[in-house]
Amino acid sequence: MLTQGFTVCLSSLELLNPGEQGIVTRFSNTDETTIKKLTAMGIKPGMAIILEMRFAQRAIRFAQSHTFIITDGHRRWELDQAMARAICVRLTHTK
Repeated sequence: MLTQGFTVCLSSLELLNPGEQGIVTRFSNTDETTIKKLTAMGIKPGMAIILEMRFAQRAIRFAQSHTFIITDGHRRWELDQAMARAICVRLTHTK
C-alpha cells in the first residue's frame, strides 16, 4: 500500500514565478515555427530549467508582452511570451 503522498505539478513556463524551476516535459504549442526556434536554441524535453526573470514590455495598443529569462545553470536564454507559453514544465522546487 502506498503510504507516502506525492505531487506532480505541470505548468506552462509562462505561469512560473522567478526562482521556480522544473523539468521541461514537452512543447504544448502546435506552432511549428515556435517549436523549431526552441529546438534550435537547445531547449528540449528532459532538461532542468530555472526561471530567472520575467519582465513586461509594452506592445501595441496598451497590451503587454512579457520576456522571460531562463537558465539551465550553464547557459541563459531570452524567450518571448509565445515561446514561454509553449514550454510545459514539471515543477521541482523553488530556488
